[in-house]
Amino acid sequence: MNLYFILCLIGILTIIISKIALFTKRQHLRCGANHEYVTGRTQDCTKQMVRNLQTGSRNAISTMDICAETSASTVTKSQHASEALAQIVTALETISSMSHEIATAAAEQRVVGEDIAMQVNMIEESSCKLSSTVSSGE
Repeated sequence: MNLYFILCLIGILTIIISKIALFTKRQHLRCGANHEYVTGRTQDCTKQMVRNLQTGSRNAISTMDICAETSASTVTKSQHASEALAQIVTALETISSMSHEIATAAAEQRVVGEDIAMQVNMIEESSCKLSSTVSSGE
């Protein structure tokens, strides 16, 4: 749409410049100026203005192409960054889940360790009583 707008603008400006050239030519003719000199100068100026407009339009189109390419590249890089962040979030969720499982296993091991310690104490007490009974029976 921007290219269409620029081309329309060039067409309108060309028409305006042509009308100004025609008006200037008529004014000079009325004033008795050299017809061929005025016509040649007007045409030269008009051609130069049209060339300048065409060059400006080409530059604008080139700049828009570069902007479009840069935008596409930026979108692609943003998508890659988004995918990488999604992978990081998944990895963090996995690590969090594993950490929770490790904490649960550690708590279970603590309970088992306390139970073993209690049973060892009971065995020690029973062994002491048995030893005392055996010693007193001799």
